[in-house]
Amino acid sequence: AALPLLASNGSIILTIFESEPYSLWNVRDLARHVHLKVGRSFKFQAEAYPGYKHARTLGNIEGGGGWKGETRDARTYIFERKDGEGRQEQETSQKGKSSGSSDSDEDD
Repeated sequence: AALPLLASNGSIILTIFESEPYSLWNVRDLARHVHLKVGRSFKFQAEAYPGYKHARTLGNIEGGGGWKGETRDARTYIFERKDGEGRQEQETSQKGKSSGSSDSDEDD
């Protein structure tokens, strides 16, 4: 589990396709069970990352394959600790600074 390695104000960023089998993973629920929450999520825009190229998990298909990951709908999730998790560490290191995190998702 990543939680013991995550700084009190740290985050975990995950981008996955919005289709099966990835949608079946229910990453929001998986995160909840390990004391994380979605601080923000948004539609992944490949063009916002110059030079981005999708890499297949199982390697490249000779001839390029039938689809390109850059053109598939994907979503980025930014996970952070649930309220209260690591709060004592955060309060010690922040010394009065307020956290401006939001639980809302953006649809764009």
